[in-house]
Amino acid sequence: MTKKYHVQLTIEQRKQLKEMLSRGKTSARLMKRANILLALDENSTELRLPQREIAKIYHVNYPTVNKIAKEYAELGFDATITYKRNPEPPVKAIVTGDVEAKLIQLACSQAPDGRSSWSLRLLAQKAVELEIIDHICPETVRKTLKKTNLNRI
Repeated sequence: MTKKYHVQLTIEQRKQLKEMLSRGKTSARLMKRANILLALDENSTELRLPQREIAKIYHVNYPTVNKIAKEYAELGFDATITYKRNPEPPVKAIVTGDVEAKLIQLACSQAPDGRSSWSLRLLAQKAVELEIIDHICPETVRKTLKKTNLNRI
C-alpha cells in the first residue's frame, strides 16, 4: 500500500519538534502530534514504521496518524503543530445579551397570580408569550439565570 501523504521534515523542523518535546510545557495534544510527525518523517535516519504501528505506539487511531500526515502535506508544518480553535461554535446561542437582560428582568419581576415565585417553565412560557424570544426551553432559562446567580428564584 503506497502512502498518500508524505512527511519530509527539514533539519530545522525536526530540531523545533525535539525542542518542543524536551521543554515539557507543551500541551499533550501538541506533544503527541510532534511525536507522530517525527515518526512519520521520511528524511529521518531512524527506522521508519508503518502508520498503523505509529498509531499503536502513540495510542491513537490509525485515521489520526493519517490526518496528521494529510495536514502536513496540505497545510504545512506550522499549521500542523499549532492549536486551532474553531472560531464559530457548532451551535449558535439563542440567548443573546438583549434576550438575557429581558429574561433576567422578567425573573426579577412579580410572580404571576397564585404563585409565590417563578418556575423555569413559567419563565420560558412568558418569554415566548411576550415575544422576547421565538422559543426557549426551561433548561436554557436555567442556564441563563445560573450565569447571573438568579437560579435561586
